[in-house]
Amino acid sequence: MSIRQVDAGASFLADRGYEVRRPDSGAEPPAVATPDDDADPPFGTARETAIDPLADADPTTVLSRLWTNRNHDRATLFVVDDTETAEAVADLLAPPLGVVSADADGRRTFFDGPDRVPLAEGGYAAVPASDEVEWREVGNGETFQLVLRTDDGEVLGALDGVGNLDCPPRATFPYAYVRDDDKRIRVHDFHGRPVETFSGIRAMREGGFAPVAAPLVPEHMLDGDVDGWWGVLVTADDSVVTAPADSPER
Repeated sequence: MSIRQVDAGASFLADRGYEVRRPDSGAEPPAVATPDDDADPPFGTARETAIDPLADADPTTVLSRLWTNRNHDRATLFVVDDTETAEAVADLLAPPLGVVSADADGRRTFFDGPDRVPLAEGGYAAVPASDEVEWREVGNGETFQLVLRTDDGEVLGALDGVGNLDCPPRATFPYAYVRDDDKRIRVHDFHGRPVETFSGIRAMREGGFAPVAAPLVPEHMLDGDVDGWWGVLVTADDSVVTAPADSPER
């Protein structure tokens, strides 16, 4: 956490008629600002606002902090040091919310989240380490299939939509891995046949197998409207960004 950024956010809101407190609990934001009757909100409605410093526009961090605050009926003032980061946050939170891109039919490409993909038979999904992969929706109409594909379009796994990410069968992916009681990593193929054993994840990657990151699906984190619930303060010039500087179709 950057105390300097928190101080900048606190000063900015205090000047606009907010009373700022700094909770002692690590379970709360580093600072919370409450508007008085004559407050001048920098965005949205005048409401209690969490001050959240950011080092970068990491999608998991931004979405999880925004929704945690939203669930506590708080807006979020993200505080960053430069306009480039502010615009990256604003772009992430602009429609289509929280994804790399979406085409005209609404099919989305997702960011990787922090979690792995657990499998119904136990263990986690894996792919060849040489492949650069992404999660992408494909299909037509209102129901999209979710596919894990390589840069050249090869499909390595497919699910019937984002709602089926919870423990898909092992056969969905080329490989699976488990950590045994001896702490060693054991890789199996999609039939469950042993392939190789490694001392850890790093050795597994060096041996040609990589864990599959679960996609970051916005509706699994955010279940309500976020318009008017966030802004990004740039410490360099005390400007607030609430939307991308321009909004090209992503």
